[in-house]
Amino acid sequence: MNRAKLIVLKAIKHSESDLLVQTLSATGDRLHFLAKGALKSKKRFGGGVLEPTHYLDVLYKEGKSSSDSEPLHILLEARVIRDFSGLREDYDRLNMALSFLSLVSRLTRSGSVGAKEIFDLLGHGLSACEGDCNPETLSIQFRAKLLFSQGVLEPSSDMAVLIRTSLKSSSDIQLSKAQRKTLDHHLHLATEEMLHL
Repeated sequence: MNRAKLIVLKAIKHSESDLLVQTLSATGDRLHFLAKGALKSKKRFGGGVLEPTHYLDVLYKEGKSSSDSEPLHILLEARVIRDFSGLREDYDRLNMALSFLSLVSRLTRSGSVGAKEIFDLLGHGLSACEGDCNPETLSIQFRAKLLFSQGVLEPSSDMAVLIRTSLKSSSDIQLSKAQRKTLDHHLHLATEEMLHL
């Protein structure tokens, strides 16, 4: 038996009652789980515990890996540490949080290990989404910090303020519409470049 703290990136229906769950652990490891009976078991996985964005404490049985695939662990129990409930009160905030999860999922491909800074950044990003933020600026800032942490982005003068300011203070960053458009385009190109490396 193993225990881990992690954030759910994606949960996909696998059969009538099972879920496949993609996660990023607090140590920065990308882990995949099979949650048997998750759609029926109220005792182990009740109350939507395996929803994307949830920060969980889980107990699991380690799966075996083969040469061509990553291990699929068996999820035994899951307890919510933080559900970021404020995200579900506003469509735009939830949509932005889901875009963060999607980006992290794409950048931390299956089997990624040791991306603790990404886990920390994702947690801060989800927390900032719940708070008093400027959604457009926060989205740009999250992507800039993520790409910078992976060595893809040079800290140019227009990016420096985004990188050094904490995500919870994104509303303090003043960007014009033109600046946002330019930064958004630059970050899009950098993201695509990283994904195709």
